[in-house]
Order: sequence, then C-alpha cells, then structure tokens
Amino acid sequence: EELRRFRGRVEEVVQENQKLHQDLKQTGGVSHKEWRQLQEQARLVLQENQVLIDQLEVQHAKAKDSHGRHLTEVSKVCKQLMLLEAEKQRLEGELEETRRELHTLQAEHLQTRCSLENAVSWDEHHAIATKLKR
Repeated sequence: EELRRFRGRVEEVVQENQKLHQDLKQTGGVSHKEWRQLQEQARLVLQENQVLIDQLEVQHAKAKDSHGRHLTEVSKVCKQLMLLEAEKQRLEGELEETRRELHTLQAEHLQTRCSLENAVSWDEHHAIATKLKR
C-alpha cells in the first residue's frame, strides 16, 4: 500500500518536472543577464526595505518619546489641578466664614443704629441738663 502511494507521488513529481521543463522551453528561460538584473533588483528592494525599517524605528522612538513627554505634562497638569482645587476649597471656606462675620457685623451695626436713633442727642442732653440745673 505504501509503495503504491509512493509510486503515485513519484509519478506526480515527474509529471510536474516535465511540465516545468516544457514551460521553460516555451518561455525561453531566463538569461544570465536577466538573472543578474533580478538579483540586483532584489538587492535594491532589500536595501529599500531596510531603510524603511530604520525610518519606522526612528518614528517609533520619536512617538515613544513624545508619549512620555505627554504623560509627564498630563501628570504635572493633574497635580496643578489638585492643588488649585484644594486652594479653591480653602478660599470658599474663608469666603463663607467672612460672609458669616459680615452678617453678624451688619446685624450689630443695625442694632447700634437703632439704639442711637432712640438715644438723646448730645445737644438735647446738654440743653436738658442745663435746664435742670437752673
């Protein structure tokens, strides 16, 4: 059984080989000059590929560096934002305390004004005191 399969495979290879020889005869094959040109073109393509790979590596390094700088800047801005938020909350607290103090002082001022409006003026007091002394 194996020998029969092997024989079939060998026949396939022989037929493929004959077909390739026939194709080569029809196309006329490749001359030595054409073969050298193909090799030179292949070498140039490999060189160009290497140049492109090098450029890609440079771009990748630049992108990585840029990303690192961006992350550093983002971190710096986030830190500033946190500090400013803390300062804002502190100032809002101070503002609220100042507003309470203002409200208290306004109430005291109003109370003092009312007391002064009901009080006897100095001139009136002096006049009454002088009148009583007589």
